[in-house]
Amino acid sequence: MPAQQTVTVTASSPSPNIVLVSPQDPTFDAIARRLLGAAASGPALDLKPFLVIVSNRSTDTVVAYQLLWKITHTNQTVEYHYTNFNDPDGVMPAILATRDEQPLARGDERLVGREFQLDPSWTAANVQGVLLGTIQGQQAKMPRIERLDISLNAVIFADGLLVGPDTQDFSKIFAIYVDEKQKWLRQVVGDLDAGRSINEAFETMSQVRQQLPPILPNLDWSAYYRREAAAEIFNLRKRIGDDAVSSVFRKAIRAEPFVIRGSP
Repeated sequence: MPAQQTVTVTASSPSPNIVLVSPQDPTFDAIARRLLGAAASGPALDLKPFLVIVSNRSTDTVVAYQLLWKITHTNQTVEYHYTNFNDPDGVMPAILATRDEQPLARGDERLVGREFQLDPSWTAANVQGVLLGTIQGQQAKMPRIERLDISLNAVIFADGLLVGPDTQDFSKIFAIYVDEKQKWLRQVVGDLDAGRSINEAFETMSQVRQQLPPILPNLDWSAYYRREAAAEIFNLRKRIGDDAVSSVFRKAIRAEPFVIRGSP
């Protein structure tokens, strides 16, 4: 019997407007194939049951969310895995688009696995090894899995609204990410306004992005995202060209800090 038929799967969301489509839903494969495009003809759907579709049926944009995968084994031991989506650019007045991720806009849907998000790019030869390795690893564990509960632990909208229990302080970490990115933007614009050269404005950022990333268990999230944001913004400079830096960065600076608030 196929592995995905031996496991009970549930999918739940704290918001009626952000819907999770379970891999056992009869509509799942059709939606997944539409989202995957040509990649659907490959082994991508063999990741089931560790696949879910996140659908934004609200009127607002989702800029971050955290999925919880609760795995109950046949011996009744339980594992918890979290998958994070972060797009700090989505809360800026002018979106920078410095990462591969994009905000989950109204009407958008995403096909998400336990380790990564899938899209038509998964037809590329350089990712097929990763995909096949993940499938083989999951299938080897399937005989020992009895139940899979997929849920949204936190959803953050572009206006700062937080929905969900957020048991991992995901919202606080995302706020740090946004803040570190804004700090870099302000620094560059401030240096340019003070008459410094473009290279001088990016000197500290260039040094930080090349540092080794902070590591667990006592991870300093400010240091982590200072480095992450530095690398993203430095790459953005190369993409847009030095002449556009002042204008693009200036437009992306928020007038007010990004504040996350819980739902009423």
